[in-house]
Amino acid sequence: MNTITKTTLSVAVLAFGCMLAPTLHAKDSVPGRTISYADLDMDTQDGAQALYNRVNKAARKVCKVMYPPYSLTGGVQHKQCVADLVEGAVNEVGKPVLTAIHEERTQKVMTTGDIAGR
Repeated sequence: MNTITKTTLSVAVLAFGCMLAPTLHAKDSVPGRTISYADLDMDTQDGAQALYNRVNKAARKVCKVMYPPYSLTGGVQHKQCVADLVEGAVNEVGKPVLTAIHEERTQKVMTTGDIAGR
């Protein structure tokens, strides 16, 4: 039995194009990054953590093009863009260890935000 393992993924503002970037026109290029993880063992904590870090970094770079993180209006949109792209990449890879890391990270952020909001 032959199995094909996907070892790259793209982090791009594609599905969210209309929602996240209403000012982009069809002729404009859509920002994106391709991430390779062929060198990582996705069944280990270290491998999944390394990919999570790569995805997060790529998402920040992609979103920075459209939503400058330190601008008055772009900060919130930038954070949401990064969160959406990371979530999509984690779901695309579909590895349990990576998903667990993502859930732990997002739960910490939600808990911290909930506490700060009280």
